[in-house]
Amino acid sequence: MRTLAVAALFLLTPALAVSQQPEPLPAPSDQTPTITVTSRIVALDALVRDKSGNLIVDLAQPDFNLKVDGHTQPVRYFNRDQDLPLTVGLLFDTSASQHQYFDDEALAGSIFLRDTLTRSNDRAFLVAFDTSAFLLQPFTHSLPSLNNGMRLLGYRTNQLSSGANATHLYDAIVHVCGQVLEQDPTGANTGRRAILILTDGEDVGSRANVDDAIRAAQEANTAVYSILYTRETADYPHVPGQRDGIGVMRRISAETGGREFLVQRGVSISAVFGAIAQELRSEYRLAFTPPESKPGKYHRIELKGNDPRLVVQARTGYWERTAK
Repeated sequence: MRTLAVAALFLLTPALAVSQQPEPLPAPSDQTPTITVTSRIVALDALVRDKSGNLIVDLAQPDFNLKVDGHTQPVRYFNRDQDLPLTVGLLFDTSASQHQYFDDEALAGSIFLRDTLTRSNDRAFLVAFDTSAFLLQPFTHSLPSLNNGMRLLGYRTNQLSSGANATHLYDAIVHVCGQVLEQDPTGANTGRRAILILTDGEDVGSRANVDDAIRAAQEANTAVYSILYTRETADYPHVPGQRDGIGVMRRISAETGGREFLVQRGVSISAVFGAIAQELRSEYRLAFTPPESKPGKYHRIELKGNDPRLVVQARTGYWERTAK
């Protein structure tokens, strides 16, 4: 079984920043394998690791077992679509606690986008958020435009911030998944989507809650990768009544098919971005026809490997579409 060795990245280190006018939200080839949608379909992206954390990239459809609401579901489409078009969003927390990290974030983010947007139909966008969310750079394949957008992080903080002591993290996720990604020319089923959120994981003042954020990402078929700059530690016991940024972002990432990374002493943010870039090109794409259901109903997804030694990373549910 061929594997790709991946270092287990759970503890990492600080800081990042890289011109055009930011826009308030909402705003907005290579031929690759795609799903032709002729009926109701749910697309599902998955990563598989062995017990040592190595990515497994040579499985076949019979190696997976898919259940929806506890019932086995036949897979209608399967491929190791490493060349599917990517849509990647970088969301930067620009609240006061995160200012010191802008330079490192922009530098590492620039390298990540250079290494990730390798095909002409790959796209990225940039968003900054604190009490509101601003689109720094709409969908583009242009690295110069993306680098210019990251240079606006400091401008966003100094000129546009309301000055209120709040971080509307959940609102930002809901806006991006529900409005910005609506403008994605690739579409949720024909390409792969991920948003990378650089934050301490603490939400202050959002109208939305964590469940709303997870639902928005699941409905947009978008994996959330959390890159956490925080004084918390992963093994420190959470005290009831206190904010738990790591725990919240771990849940959001796990339920949407992404992963959380803690940036602290010992591992660079560049290593985190490198691990995410590798994951985005190592996914399996599965699709199934969902059972009939009422609009707006939630359905639990369980995707496992038939080999109990394998660990599957995929979103944990989907929502039945509602008429627009």
